[in-house]
Amino acid sequence: FFIGDYARETINKGEGDYSPVFLSQVPRLIRRNMIPIDVAFIQTSLPDEHGYMSLGVSVDIVKSAVEKASIVIEQVNSYMPVSTEILSFILMMSISSFLTMNRC
Repeated sequence: FFIGDYARETINKGEGDYSPVFLSQVPRLIRRNMIPIDVAFIQTSLPDEHGYMSLGVSVDIVKSAVEKASIVIEQVNSYMPVSTEILSFILMMSISSFLTMNRC
C-alpha cells in the first residue's frame, strides 16, 4: 500500500504495482474482503486472567486482520504494552497458534 525506498525502483520500472490508500481505509477494505486475509501474523501481550490479550499499539489494521483471517498465528511478547482501549483486546481462543518471544 505504501512505496518506500525498498520498492520505488521496481514500481518506477513497471515491474510492480501498488494501491495508494490511506492507512485509515485499510481495515474497511479488509472487512469488505477487498483485501483477503488468509493468515495473520500478530504480536500480543501476555493473556490476562480472563484470557484476553492486548494488541498493544498496533490496533490500526491488526484487529481487522484477526477478525477476517482463517488462521491467526500469534507471537506472545511480555514486553508488549497493554492498551486500555477495549477494542485492542482479543480472546485467546480466537488464535490458531502461539509462539512466545520476548523482545523490547
